[in-house]
Amino acid sequence: MKRKQAESKGVRMSLLSDYRTEIMGLAILGVVMCHACLHCDLPIVLYKILFLGNQCVDIFLFVSGMGIYFSLRKINNGLGNSRGLLSWYKRRFSRIIIPYLVAAIPFYVWFCISYHYGLSRYFYHLSSLSFWIEHEGMWFVDLLIPLYFVSPIIAFATEKAGRHRCVPAILLITICFLCSVIPVADGMQETIMYNVFSNIQYVICRVPMYILGYFVGKYVMENKRISWFPLLVCMTLIYAIAKFFWGDDIYLGWYWGLIIMSAFCAIIQLTEHTKFRNFLMWLGKRSLEIYLANCILVPLLFSFSYKFGSVDLTKGNYFYYFLVISIGFPLAEGIHFLSDRIRNVICLKLESK
Repeated sequence: MKRKQAESKGVRMSLLSDYRTEIMGLAILGVVMCHACLHCDLPIVLYKILFLGNQCVDIFLFVSGMGIYFSLRKINNGLGNSRGLLSWYKRRFSRIIIPYLVAAIPFYVWFCISYHYGLSRYFYHLSSLSFWIEHEGMWFVDLLIPLYFVSPIIAFATEKAGRHRCVPAILLITICFLCSVIPVADGMQETIMYNVFSNIQYVICRVPMYILGYFVGKYVMENKRISWFPLLVCMTLIYAIAKFFWGDDIYLGWYWGLIIMSAFCAIIQLTEHTKFRNFLMWLGKRSLEIYLANCILVPLLFSFSYKFGSVDLTKGNYFYYFLVISIGFPLAEGIHFLSDRIRNVICLKLESK
């Protein structure tokens, strides 16, 4: 009786699944607003508020990890089913690589023509090598590709542990955090290996949220309940310990990401049956495309002058970034539409064979 009463208390974790699309919609808004901090001359208070959108990347990774758990469950946790696993890889990669190529192929044509780069430089950027070596590119996509590759391994390690599935999850998260704070050896600076190592550290500190999302996916699917206060105390304790030992050397954005995601759930509940809720769902279904559109429009529109005779619209870059946002949404819709058509054609050809 007491156990049933305890289980009836707290917040339903299935809300994370129910509101998944809307959470992604709010998260992509946060990312777009955060990018404004990099390109606009904002008042310090507004800058700090909008920069919290940086933690929305962690929310995306958490929700992605949760979705991976759901999808791998359909093929027996990704274990012992090679044909099912191959089909899973095809579906997952088609959802990110096709939109990426639709956006990146024409963009890098413009980029290489504008800066007088040759064909080798074009494929250098298109293949994402530019991110790992020079930190140039659409880094979130560059992170998702290797994460999808290793997801069945994460599934194997976690689910094989059975009742103790938290042990491999904690171990993997700890390894990621430790790898992100390993100091670079003397003499490596100003080398390609140093750049590659730094960029790996840049993304690996975000991976724990993906693993946590996968781990939590089981309890979301089972509609477990959770009491937020003990969780908040535990999270704050971990945050304080990590801050004490590593200071600013360790990435702790996951803490704020989880808090912001909780706030998102509250906002979504309050806006039920409203046009704003429908707008969030539209954003969530096109979140990847909006990110891609933002990445290509920022350098593209920055190359233009915004001085029209005596009218100067360059101050603070506000007009420039307003164009990035206003053009970005219809462009994202175009990328989404074209990607769907290409994916459908590919699927039809594969089914006919």
